[in-house]
Amino acid sequence: QEENYQDIANLPKVKLNVSTKSIQKDGKWILTTTLNNNTGTPALMVQLKVVGDKDKKRILPVILSDSFISIMPGEKRIIQIELKNEDTRRDKPVVVAEGVNID
Repeated sequence: QEENYQDIANLPKVKLNVSTKSIQKDGKWILTTTLNNNTGTPALMVQLKVVGDKDKKRILPVILSDSFISIMPGEKRIIQIELKNEDTRRDKPVVVAEGVNID
């Protein structure tokens, strides 16, 4: 049936491999996050969020090189994130991936 996307909710869950390299320089954090989909299922509408390592509260504002992406099986994507140190509440920023079928 056209324009019926209900079956998306039934897609298998995907466990993305997420790794982030952090650089703190000139009052900013530069986070380079690599996402690998080593499963046989597409990861849909993947959104990266930055949270504090200790308090787990979302850190805003952030600038992302890409957002709400889909990652096909076997695909690797690299996303760059920039934020000001003053917005971190003295906590180390950590990247979390969420999406329609992300485990």
